[in-house]
Amino acid sequence: LDACLAACKTALSSCVSPGFPAMSGRHENAQVPAMRGQRGNIQVIVHAARQLAPSDFKFLKKPTSDPYCIVSLGAQNFRTPTISENLNPIWEHAGSLLIGTFLPSTILRLCGESEAHQLEEAGDQGALEFQVFDEDLVSADDPLGTCSLHLHEVLEQPEEWLPFELKLIPAGNFVGGGSLM
Repeated sequence: LDACLAACKTALSSCVSPGFPAMSGRHENAQVPAMRGQRGNIQVIVHAARQLAPSDFKFLKKPTSDPYCIVSLGAQNFRTPTISENLNPIWEHAGSLLIGTFLPSTILRLCGESEAHQLEEAGDQGALEFQVFDEDLVSADDPLGTCSLHLHEVLEQPEEWLPFELKLIPAGNFVGGGSLM
């Protein structure tokens, strides 16, 4: 696994930035603490991966994988489509994840969520997690690699698209790495 390319853009304000729909995934009621009260959404485009490890071995054929990527932030996530028989997939898949809560801190305290408010004040950010898998029809999907991007790297320049090339950490018995873009 050589590289994984991703671009991130944040829209930080008192409400979700318009014009970019939330992608499917587990993001209902999920919250990620924001930096010093910032809240909004982060838009992520998973462009491609390079030099993924093969996990499908067929007789008299070159080994391949059927990769897809899951992007997570706390309990929220979205998934790219699967690209069949490709070690250098190009996804160009976009998703949007919420940062922080959209309720005022007073209401959060009344609801008993003071711990979430304390995390928000402390600026505990977390990270975007990227997991690349090989899709299998008969058995469980094989993990190919993982990487992460700390939110503070993205939140430094809100409203700007920031390209990242992330080195994948190999999973399981796979040799090599790869990268996500």
